[in-house]
Amino acid sequence: MSTNDNSDSRWGISAMTMEAVDKRWYIGYTWWIVINAIIVIAVSVASIFIPFIGDHLYTWSLTAPTTISLAVLVLLYRVTLYNRQSRMFGLNFATFVISLIQIANVINLLNLTGWASSWYLILLYIMLFMSGIVGVFPLIGAALLNTLYILITFPSIDPSDNLLQQGLVLGASYAMCGVSLLAWKGQYIDEESQRVNRLNSMLKNKQQESEILIRSIADGVIVTDTVGRISLMNPSASVMTQWPVQEADNIDVRTVLKLAQENGQPLQLKEDLFTQVFSKRKNFNQVVSLIGRDGKKQIVSLIVSPVILPTTKELFGAVSVMRDISAERKVEQQRADFISTASHEMRTPVAAIEGYLALAMNENVSKIDAHAKEYLDKAHASTQHLGQLFQDLLTSAKAEDGRLSNYPIVTDMKAFIEGLVEDLRVVAHKKGLEMDLIVSNREGSGVI
Repeated sequence: MSTNDNSDSRWGISAMTMEAVDKRWYIGYTWWIVINAIIVIAVSVASIFIPFIGDHLYTWSLTAPTTISLAVLVLLYRVTLYNRQSRMFGLNFATFVISLIQIANVINLLNLTGWASSWYLILLYIMLFMSGIVGVFPLIGAALLNTLYILITFPSIDPSDNLLQQGLVLGASYAMCGVSLLAWKGQYIDEESQRVNRLNSMLKNKQQESEILIRSIADGVIVTDTVGRISLMNPSASVMTQWPVQEADNIDVRTVLKLAQENGQPLQLKEDLFTQVFSKRKNFNQVVSLIGRDGKKQIVSLIVSPVILPTTKELFGAVSVMRDISAERKVEQQRADFISTASHEMRTPVAAIEGYLALAMNENVSKIDAHAKEYLDKAHASTQHLGQLFQDLLTSAKAEDGRLSNYPIVTDMKAFIEGLVEDLRVVAHKKGLEMDLIVSNREGSGVI
């Protein structure tokens, strides 16, 4: 907005001097001018190869160098500068410039074909009438261009020509400008409306860019209004929900998104998911099971976020983002199954070793000296510890599967740490280290 306003001020162009009408008039008028220029160039080229056409075109002065040059200038301006100046100064300004070039060409044709007796007068009056779409001052400029051309060419006018007819042509031109102003005055859009139209155009372009980006995202995205009706859904979400994008438009999102827990049980929510997001204005983030329209089930990571305008804090709707994690869940299940199977298989030889050590330590089965018994006690304790590690692996697998049951117990930390110290004493001795365990005697101090 500010860039355009600054550019308009620099060039002396504003809504006070150049009114605007509906953009369709500018587009249609510009194409009409371009088609006229193309016809002039096309028939001029054809006259080179077909003499019969050239003879008729000479009568209409379509092969005159000035006529062809101005027609080429119209096309060059349309191709090179028209779109750029439309963005910088507005569509009305760009149309005004191209119409001035065309009016100059029509006046040139009038001069070459006899002014008052020329059929090009009809074309001139049409263009003067259409010049009113860009406002009163450009309209006056078009009329002055007509007058200026007559003044420049006046010395070369043959005195035998009817000067009264020339004056009538000029007067009729001004009259047509007045008619044009009266005809288009009711169609003018005020400055504020022009700003609103430019803003709407910018917002529409931004919205289109946003829709393109959303539709390109690999994750499923669903945008809803404040009551849960779907306003936008990208192709990824369409594949996940098995709902075509066209059919899901303006449908309640609760009909499209059928959710459950991973195990298939209903979600444990006090109220509907989207009602909860709208009322509390907080994100919902959970791994759930999505049931498609045809009954297909898949595990998805779902995030539902409320859309809140930063200025007014008004709730605008919600955005739901889904990612299919069924493959990840399958890999995790395979890993958990492997850990569970491996732990069971490894516990079997460990249990056998622990049993043989227990037999060796049994005085009724074997006789060993005290020194050897000390080593066997340590080996037996380490075997039990190894068995507990395998049990911990099974416990972690159960925890990931949700099959873990907790049974907390009180642990004697003194005995636990003393066992660790004894297990590590031999390793420390090999490294030349000494280990001392100091237990505080102060009751309740908690210091070891």
